[in-house]
Amino acid sequence: MKLMLPLIRRYKRLRDLRQMNDLYTGAYAMVGFGHHAVHHLLPCMQHLGLQLRSVCCSSASKAAAVARKYPGVRGTISLHEVLNDKEIDGVFVAATPSAHFAIARAVLESGKALFVEKPPCTSLEELDCLIETAKCSGNRPVTVGFQRRFSPVTDRLRQELRGAAVHSYHYRFLTGAYPEGDVLTDLFVHPLDWVCFLFGEARVRSFASVGRDSRGEVTLLLVLEHREAVGCLELSTAYTWKPSMESLEINTRTGIYRTDGANFLDCTEKSPTFFGIPTEKVFRRTACTRHLLENDGFAPTAAGHTIVKQGFFDEVRDFARRTEGKVHGNSRAGLESMRPTFVLLEEIRRRMEEG
Repeated sequence: MKLMLPLIRRYKRLRDLRQMNDLYTGAYAMVGFGHHAVHHLLPCMQHLGLQLRSVCCSSASKAAAVARKYPGVRGTISLHEVLNDKEIDGVFVAATPSAHFAIARAVLESGKALFVEKPPCTSLEELDCLIETAKCSGNRPVTVGFQRRFSPVTDRLRQELRGAAVHSYHYRFLTGAYPEGDVLTDLFVHPLDWVCFLFGEARVRSFASVGRDSRGEVTLLLVLEHREAVGCLELSTAYTWKPSMESLEINTRTGIYRTDGANFLDCTEKSPTFFGIPTEKVFRRTACTRHLLENDGFAPTAAGHTIVKQGFFDEVRDFARRTEGKVHGNSRAGLESMRPTFVLLEEIRRRMEEG
């Protein structure tokens, strides 16, 4: 035990130093300062120690309130003022979804690094415009806020599925009514992007729409075909917000993976077959379920925080590292990686309009 204590202390000291030495010196601005920015993005920035220099708001009263609440942060209603500030290296855009495209394009044209919340735009044509603008503006770092791409569940799932023979998957994404916006690009884009990220490009093999869009209650029943998998999806705003529900079940040749997208990831191993005969029907066998990720609430840790489990923290950190030159190459949530998602969105929207 006497030999172990110095090793334990050394490990803890190195762990703490590693976090303290992860320093960021750039200056950042935020355009839009609503619920998502305040409760999801800002805590990540504060934990990382990012310098928030300016916040651009839609009203003068809110800009003044920001300056009072956060000393050292300038509140403004002028996007032009933010983009002309040469000391700002990167801009977080978390405004009204319908305004994201115009703001994102202006940020790219200014030559600053861009983090834009989803959706970055409303159509494939607008996405291609942003891609071209980014290329013409020097290919500064761009991250689109599809946080699920950065979640620990996604990382582990991709590791588990690498080389696996995926048979099919079943995905349910269920919320209450959503009358205040475009249900496809504001809500359903989350699960659609996730399956494109996990399984690759998709086309709609089967489509059915139920509900009344005028009441914000829409249900889409989809069968999507990927290169090496087929999925059945129920995307709906005809359930309830409290609780909303999300579940993904992936059936592979050797096991069945189950997750809610953030809090847990399990894998139940499948019994083998012998000359086409399921051995579980012949021999008594207890099914084995591996808990690959689970919610450990015994002691509060950063890894167990919802912001981390959902992927918000890692997407902000990834953007900051790329903006300050600590990481190079394309982000896993770069603009060009969004094309399969928006191609799929366009197909689904066409089906919805056809009725």
